[in-house]
Amino acid sequence: MKIPELLYNSPVIRYDPLAQVEVFERRDETTGTVSFQEPSPEEIKRIEETSGSSGAAPGAPRISLLV
Repeated sequence: MKIPELLYNSPVIRYDPLAQVEVFERRDETTGTVSFQEPSPEEIKRIEETSGSSGAAPGAPRISLLV
């Protein structure tokens, strides 16, 4: 019996806690590379900067969840 190769799910909706928005991503099924994202990484960064709140606990390190 042959086991099929692992495929990445696409599309994906994930939550970005820093920007506090849902992100829609379309990925290449074999590599997992994001080929389309809405809102764009630039829009998410702008949202984070203008919101005045990171959504994280005070003193928590800022990490990027974008690939």
